Amino acid sequence: MINVHRTDVGLILLTSLVSLFTGFLAVIGEQRPDAYVAVSILIYFVYTAIDSSIRKRSRTILLDLILISIFALITTYRVLSVLGVT
Repeated sequence: MINVHRTDVGLILLTSLVSLFTGFLAVIGEQRPDAYVAVSILIYFVYTAIDSSIRKRSRTILLDLILISIFALITTYRVLSVLGVT
């Protein structure tokens, strides 16, 4: 039997989820790069909230701050463009 660490399984699952949803966005014809980035960031936060093994093994505070800032910028830009401000 292969001995695989829980963090490795978590990283494989996270990568698989991001790949799956990226493929889905491509299939439905999404062309905006910000949509791909925003969905990937959401998947990261939802997955690491469910499976905390990645957070236990590594320090992700700086990464979390950077990703949430990028997500906030993308979301703000999209809301402003829908409202017709930009």
